[in-house]
Amino acid sequence: MTTRLIASAVAMLLSVGSPLAVVAQTPDAPARQPIAGRVLTLDEAVAIALEQQPQITARLFDYAAARYRVDQALAPLLPQLTGSVTTTKSKNNSIPSSAITTAPATITFREFNQTLNANVALSQLLFDFGKNLAATEATRKLQDVALEDVELQRQLISLSVKEAYTNILFAQRLIRVNEQALQRADLNLKSARGFYEVGTRPKSDVARAEVDVANAKLTVIQARNAERLALVALNTAMAIDVDTPTTIQDNLVYEPVTIDRLAIRAEALRQRPEYRQAKLNADVAEARQRQAFRNFFPDITGSGTYGGVRPELGEVWAVTLSLSWTLYDGGGRIGRYREARAIYDATVARI
Repeated sequence: MTTRLIASAVAMLLSVGSPLAVVAQTPDAPARQPIAGRVLTLDEAVAIALEQQPQITARLFDYAAARYRVDQALAPLLPQLTGSVTTTKSKNNSIPSSAITTAPATITFREFNQTLNANVALSQLLFDFGKNLAATEATRKLQDVALEDVELQRQLISLSVKEAYTNILFAQRLIRVNEQALQRADLNLKSARGFYEVGTRPKSDVARAEVDVANAKLTVIQARNAERLALVALNTAMAIDVDTPTTIQDNLVYEPVTIDRLAIRAEALRQRPEYRQAKLNADVAEARQRQAFRNFFPDITGSGTYGGVRPELGEVWAVTLSLSWTLYDGGGRIGRYREARAIYDATVARI
């Protein structure tokens, strides 16, 4: 399942986010048949929704963003290379400091070519007690959470399509039942009027039959409105125009089903994205707790610069080895560690 979701994300990103990929697609994809004018099965309706629903596309882009955040978290562990070129043009007035001198002020001009300074700097984090590794692990778990969110959205869309599909068929049956009830109410009204005209029934029987006819008409109207609402819900779930006259195949057939509750529960725990997300969020909280604890330790960094100064670019270089350690910050890191530990306990409780 994870491989299939990753393949879908990569294919979507190549087809949507890269203009070169669009140009390279020489054969045109076969156009989908128009929905209006043909009968849709449940599988076809679900396939249309999964292909066209923008909510799924948004989740795929969220997953892509989560993948790029992994690269950002890994970047501090790799060498950092920077370059700089600076030059200044200046004028400086120098006044003698002696109180008895009468010498005039000295004016000094410096041109751009006299102050040129060009250098490149390379720095590498040598050891940080695993702080960035813990942060990278947490980001990777968040990437997996985003991937599960794609599958969750697919399942929610499929559920919405199936519910709307079934509600349409249910409403159509209610329409037929209520129309038959309306026909019986009309027949009873005619009978009551006939009996009243020959004097065998009171006027109240006619009034009661008229009320039954009015109620039956109202029930038919409500059933037809329920069908329209279900049709709008189905079109919305399939991401098509809500006014599309969609026609679906009737698949409501009674079939006895034997359910193994223990097997279904185990399958639900194995396949539900929410359960997997809860476990992944616990892993994220655990990694962040480790990162918060490792923040108590120092960082060891090595760096070097190489460049030249002035017009002749005289060689200059430097190599530095530094250890930075925050010994006390007012209890901020202690508070962050306690917060991370409490968040971890909360995520474990939610599994």
